[in-house]
Amino acid sequence: MIKPLIERGLVAGLAVVAVTAFAEAESSTVVSAIASDILDDAKSNADRETLIANHAEKSAALIAKMAEGIGADSKEEYRRIPWIWRVAIAAGKRNDAAEMKQILDVSLPKESQPLADWQAVVVGGGIINGLTHAGQWPEKRVAEILKGSPAIEARWRTSLEQASKMADNDPTPTGSRYDSLRMIAMEGWKKRGDQLTRYLKKGTHAELQMGAVSGTADVPEAGATVALIEHLAGLEPENLKLAVEGLQRTEDRQLALLQAIREGRAQTKLLGDEGAKALKESKSEKVRKTANEVLKSGA
Repeated sequence: MIKPLIERGLVAGLAVVAVTAFAEAESSTVVSAIASDILDDAKSNADRETLIANHAEKSAALIAKMAEGIGADSKEEYRRIPWIWRVAIAAGKRNDAAEMKQILDVSLPKESQPLADWQAVVVGGGIINGLTHAGQWPEKRVAEILKGSPAIEARWRTSLEQASKMADNDPTPTGSRYDSLRMIAMEGWKKRGDQLTRYLKKGTHAELQMGAVSGTADVPEAGATVALIEHLAGLEPENLKLAVEGLQRTEDRQLALLQAIREGRAQTKLLGDEGAKALKESKSEKVRKTANEVLKSGA
């Protein structure tokens, strides 16, 4: 009796393995088909975006498949990047820890490998950018996500070092340099403040300045707040709006901005109507009171 039971158990085990292998193969085939459709330029943008939205649970696998085989073909890489980015930023905005951990695992450079442009796009323009949109401090959130995963965390740290070099590399397209600037902000103001500040200056390429503004806004430190305020006057219009929004993220930042206006270090008009309104209607009673004193006639 024992032998038949063992044989039946063995057969059952083999059946489970076979079913699992079949399911994995089928899943891989499905992911390949979806990735191919998303990258198909003959399809409408609306249809491709619908595919991304309808398959959020496959985001990490889709990114891996969409990046597969890029190699050194820069033209093909940049054909795919806009769609890889769409998958990544949607995931960042969802702020699901398990999903983002999987994406980082498939997107961060492997040991001894360089940071590819598409990888910077996923990490900086997708995950970090998406987390900011979700109201998170990206560095803190990623640290939470990678806690207990030392191998991925080590790759994360290495990628940030590589991003610093990419940010200053003129031949790299400005879009990927933007993403790199978002990445280096994750190392804090003491280490990367000088580098970010260089790109805040008036006359900087608008997209690079945008990366510096957004990166600086993601650093919850006093030095970052001061840098944003000091460079408001030299920012491009869209970047100025982002900077003002970044200065609304905490009570301390709001009060620092109002103090700068009070002292004449920043002009009220730079706030715009929306920025002034946000200060006057702040959740903080202290900010509301100060704003109504400093801005008075409703700048």
